[in-house]
Amino acid sequence: MSAADSSLVSALKDLKLGSILSILSDVLSIISVLPILLSLPRMFMRAETPREMLRQMMPGIVPTVLLFAAALAVGIISLYFWFRASNEFKRHDERLGIGKIGAILSIIGTGIIIVSLLILFAFLPQMISMIGSAIEMPPGVTDETIGRQFAMRFLSLIPIVVVMLIGALIYLVGWILYGVMVMRLGEVQGLNPDFKYAGILMIAGTLLSLIGNLAIIGLVLELVSLIMILVYSDMSIKSLTSS
Repeated sequence: MSAADSSLVSALKDLKLGSILSILSDVLSIISVLPILLSLPRMFMRAETPREMLRQMMPGIVPTVLLFAAALAVGIISLYFWFRASNEFKRHDERLGIGKIGAILSIIGTGIIIVSLLILFAFLPQMISMIGSAIEMPPGVTDETIGRQFAMRFLSLIPIVVVMLIGALIYLVGWILYGVMVMRLGEVQGLNPDFKYAGILMIAGTLLSLIGNLAIIGLVLELVSLIMILVYSDMSIKSLTSS
């Protein structure tokens, strides 16, 4: 096996591992919402007040947060391997360097999202308490202090939400650029030509995830593209190592 093929195999192994971790991250993200969904019937059937509703939700919130945190951690690790793979691919062909740019943007976007979420979570207990207090007031009774505090707190969170959305946009742009690199892998001699279809699905899934009603379809397409990348990486590794 030549030095060039050895470099490709190394990149493909990182790409394969990155896709496995990304699939695991997506699965954990999907599973993370199940505890909340399972608690909804109990919450609406047994809860008579907003505070009681929150109390019914608490058993589901903890595993949801833990699973989401695990998904986020696995996702970050997967981005590291995506970056390593793109760096190796760039050494083989400069045209594949677009994937490295995409990986860097995705990492930056993820970092912005994480910081924004941590700030939002820090304010969440106060917001829930204020909402609960406002809802439980007798009809016709208003509390200007609570209303003013809630409005000020809500307005103070808008910049954080905007920053988080910017981070998400940066991440998505990076993911699209990485999809372009995956498409171009199909043109590299010795690699599975069907990589281009995986790249197309990767880009399509990312774009559809931006459209409300089609977001689920986008998620499915992205998951399919990750599975395809995993399979084609493995096939390409076997092809290169056997030659």
